[in-house]
Parts: sequence; structure tokens; C-alpha cells
Amino acid sequence: MAKGTFKLTLSRKTLNSASAFTSLCHHTLLYVYELQTPLMRKLNEQEITIIKKLICEQEISHHKLLIGIENLYVKELTDGGMGSLEFISEDRRHLSETIAEAEFYDEDNVPVFLFLGIDSRGELFELDVFKANFSPLKKWPSVDQLDVKKTNQAMRENNAATAITSLDSQELDGCR
Repeated sequence: MAKGTFKLTLSRKTLNSASAFTSLCHHTLLYVYELQTPLMRKLNEQEITIIKKLICEQEISHHKLLIGIENLYVKELTDGGMGSLEFISEDRRHLSETIAEAEFYDEDNVPVFLFLGIDSRGELFELDVFKANFSPLKKWPSVDQLDVKKTNQAMRENNAATAITSLDSQELDGCR
């Protein structure tokens, strides 16, 4: 057998009911999923810098997402090496809203698009990275190479000149 594989031998007695079979299949799939799931890790400095830039260019109410960002854990998504990350949470959740978008050109001059999403509770959910030709990301950009797009909500908030005084200094420090 190849390294990293396993063999499962069962008798008819083992699988005497449909529920036993269903349970076995479920646990086997979970085991295989865990083998294929990348380990969680903290964000690196470059990722933190990019995420800060994405958030700071958006509506002020999202700036609170920067508090404790250096302590967040992520796992790399299986996207062919393009760099997508999922923020770790103990709860099951799903993408609710994309709060920031940006683009840049990789070292090989291929366009790369970034989408930062939150879940239904307003917590960071995913940094989705899409390279136009689906090849692996060669290098994260510097912040001045990022072309950050304003979301509609951010444009409305900036035009309305929302009072910054409602935010505490810790929330604003991440964007200075």
C-alpha cells in the first residue's frame, strides 16, 4: 500500500444494519477529510498587511475586524496554490458578504483578484484569491501594488462623512 493510505476490511457481521454502514461511511469520510485538510496556522506578516489594507479602505464599521488580527488562525484552501485562506472558527458558518475587493499583477504579469469575506456574525471568514490563469501565486504584492476597490457600502459611508468619534482608538489604530 502507498504511504498515507489505509485498508479497511469488514465482515457482514460488522455491517449488520444500514445505520452502522452510514456511521462507518461518515467516520471514514471525516478521517479522509482530516488527512487532506491543511493544518491551521497564524497569519503571516504579509497576509496581515494585505488584510489591513483591504479593511482600512472600506467602511469604518469593519475596522473593528483588525482587533487581534495577529492572533487569528487560518487554513490554506486547496485552490491550486493561489493563496486562498479560511479563517478558523469553532462554529459551522458560511460566507455572508464580501466586504473588500482588490487586484494586482503577480510576478508573471497575470492578474490576481482578492475577495475578503465575512460570515453572518460579521467575523472574518475567508480571503479568496483568484489568479486569472489558475496557476499558483508566485508572490504576494506590496500594499502599494494593491488596487483596492471601494464597496458600495464604503462609498455611501464615506459620502455621508460618518462620525469617527464612535469608534474607540484601538479600532482606528489598525488603519493608521
